[in-house]
Amino acid sequence: MGSAGKMSDQNHQMADADEKWAKLNSLADAIEASLASAKRVIGEARAGLEDLAKGLEESHSGQEEESNKEEQKPSSE
Repeated sequence: MGSAGKMSDQNHQMADADEKWAKLNSLADAIEASLASAKRVIGEARAGLEDLAKGLEESHSGQEEESNKEEQKPSSE
């Protein structure tokens, strides 16, 4: 193989390497986008769960207050 053949082979290898880098960069971009989306969904879920927990705490607190009021009422027996 002459020097022109070696140069052509090197150019082909470089083109293959460039194509592989482009694919890797594309995959990295897709992973970053998926990660950002997952973080957003997790944040929304966390906020929803915190709201739910707050509502449950308020409801439980209200039930305890009602129970205490009922216990403090004099019985009519």
